[in-house]
Amino acid sequence: RLLIGKLLQLLKMFKIGRPLVLLLLMQLTSLSSSLSISTKITDSPYLHATFDYSAANEYIETHYGQKSYFTKEQTKLCEPVYNARNFYDSKDKRDPPLLEKFGFDLFQLPMKTNWNDLESIQRDYLPELELTLRRIFEEEEGQVLEDVIFWHPMWRNNNKITENRVPLSSSPPLARTSPPAPMVHIDNDVGAYEFEDFLSLLKANSVSTKSVNWEKVGRALLLENKRFVIVNAWRNIHHTDTVQQAPLALYCPQYHSKNDCFPRAKPQQNKSSWYLFPDMTPDEVLLFKQYDRRIDRISDIWHCALTQYQIAENTKSKTSIKQSDRQSLDIRALCIFKDTVSDELNRYHDKRPRAKLSLEESECFCTEQAKERLL
Repeated sequence: RLLIGKLLQLLKMFKIGRPLVLLLLMQLTSLSSSLSISTKITDSPYLHATFDYSAANEYIETHYGQKSYFTKEQTKLCEPVYNARNFYDSKDKRDPPLLEKFGFDLFQLPMKTNWNDLESIQRDYLPELELTLRRIFEEEEGQVLEDVIFWHPMWRNNNKITENRVPLSSSPPLARTSPPAPMVHIDNDVGAYEFEDFLSLLKANSVSTKSVNWEKVGRALLLENKRFVIVNAWRNIHHTDTVQQAPLALYCPQYHSKNDCFPRAKPQQNKSSWYLFPDMTPDEVLLFKQYDRRIDRISDIWHCALTQYQIAENTKSKTSIKQSDRQSLDIRALCIFKDTVSDELNRYHDKRPRAKLSLEESECFCTEQAKERLL
């Protein structure tokens, strides 16, 4: 409608003068460019999937007293999922940079290592992943990272299940494994607790091989208001196959205002969308934000494994209900920037919403919640 309106204006004013026509053409080109980005969201869905919001709603109500964060009546909804690979052109260029606009992006990062051995991952993978994160934030946002700390690796494979919180201080480190998580969730609710609790969580779960100056980290985040972002790096660790079962879906939340965020504001469900990168190869790594201190930058990317879905191109095809034996690894990265965050953009302030539960109580709650839904 906006394009038609602009064209009508152009026709009416054509006789007024060439400069004005040229100006309108420039405006029309700019408008067309902006619409070309947004219309990709309205492309035909790649598939339809059933999403279970019950765990997310239960978590938010228990921790913040807010009922029906996602849905009011049903906790399971069949929703469209869009192919995020459509954001790339034939030259593999991103239009726009997805990590900045949508909170996630896919990158090529070929790697040969023993994915079942943490020491090999620390030696081979983490240095390359850190270089990738530094390059991405510098290229897309012009921001320089001061430090990167990796923590909480999780192997996901249906055939191996251990408790989620195996001490990594054991020698050799024990791999924490879990089945793919089909419930809608986020990995970290960073703002819910005091900074000391967050710092202790980082220390207990850090797998960075380099020496970490925790006093410097505390000073940067608590006293200097440095910007920090938590990124989940998710990849397929199967030696040859692409991800065919239980692929990872990502929810891009859109709020009423750019200064709204979880948990104080609910996403606009009619404007928020689910995305998927089909057939992820062993050479790709998927990065998505779990927290960004800057309130004007999208983060808090909810996600889940898809276990019940239908490919949209053939709605009569068989629905997948089989739990996958996919092999994947996800690891979290705390990215600390050199830049500080102004008071008006800082969501990690003293008056941010706090959880009703302590960190220890919350861990017990989440563990029991997961066990109930996996049985």
